[in-house]
This record gives sequence, C-alpha cells and structure tokens, in this order.
Amino acid sequence: MPPNRKFSRDAILQGAFRLVRERGGRALTARKVAGRLRCSTTPIYEHFGTINNLRLEVAGLARELLLEYTRRPYTEHLFLNMGIGVVIFAKEQRELYRMLFLESGEFRGVNEELLAVLVRDMERDILFKDMDLARRGRLLEKMSTFTYGLASTICVGLARESSDAYILNILKEVGAVVIAAALEESAKSKKGNGCAGERRPEDR
Repeated sequence: MPPNRKFSRDAILQGAFRLVRERGGRALTARKVAGRLRCSTTPIYEHFGTINNLRLEVAGLARELLLEYTRRPYTEHLFLNMGIGVVIFAKEQRELYRMLFLESGEFRGVNEELLAVLVRDMERDILFKDMDLARRGRLLEKMSTFTYGLASTICVGLARESSDAYILNILKEVGAVVIAAALEESAKSKKGNGCAGERRPEDR
C-alpha cells in the first residue's frame, strides 16, 4: 500500500477556502473538504477539532481578502475606496460574500472586526483627521447600510447595473451627502464645546 499522505493544517484550510470560494459556505463539510484533498476526514478533525472551527477560520481568510479589496487605490479618496472595495468584492467573490453576510448571522463577529479595522483606517483620510472615533464609527455605520445594500443586490443579481464605473459613481454621490452631514455635525459639536468652555468677562 502507498504511504499515507500528510496534510498540514494550512493545506486543509486553503483547500476549504477554495471550496467555499467556488461552491459557497453550505458546501463546507468535512466530507467535501476531504474529497477535494483526496484524504479522509481524520486530518481535518485532528487539526481543527470541529467543522465549525474550520468554518470560522475560512471566514477569517475571507475577511482578510475583503480588507485587501477595501485598501486598493481605486480613487484618491481612502474612505470611498473602502466602499468600492466592499461592492467589488461582492461582485467578484460572490460565494465568500454570501457566506459572510447573507446566509446567516453566524459571522457577525467577523463583520464587527472588519468594521473596527475600517474605523481605524479612516484615521488616514485627511477628511476625518479632526473627527473623533465615535463619530467616525457612526459615519461608517451609516454609509455601510447603503454600501452593503448595494453590494448585496449586485451579489444576488438584482442590480440593473454593476460596472465598476457605476459602483464608483453611485458611492461617490451618496457618500458626498453622508460625509458632508457628518462633517457639519462634527464641526458644530466642536464649536459648541468651545463656546461652552469660554468664560464671560463678568465671570473672570
């Protein structure tokens, strides 16, 4: 008999990731991963313990790929690039997007981690250099509602248009309105706080 092949943890993880990328999150079972690698299910459980642990790590790889999309220089505007990246990811990596955002709330934690990273990335955008972390978070949450809606309609094939140019233009248009309102609110808050801290001449 030929010797048993050894399968590393990373080989199994990468095989599972490719499986989901091609066939979706529901295809991620120990039997199907084993079939792709041409091995038994034993090394899968030896390295990951449960199939749920493997699913979480596959979702983590998907999140890292999504982050890479959000950091590409589609335009000169960092915040706009984030939104464009999410939507193009949904268009080009449909099964990964479905797994992370559409099939269930299983990976809510992965999404929260993603948003936390994006909020920190916003610090590098000159538009938000004077905006505190909480306000950047609220701005990202508001813009994400539209962005994920657009990404989801494109992912499932319901959008009338899905070209890169369309994605850029509609996010730029909507983003301009949302960002302007957030910057105005932030400026008013700073002005109000400054006035509140000043003492009147008669109080000195």
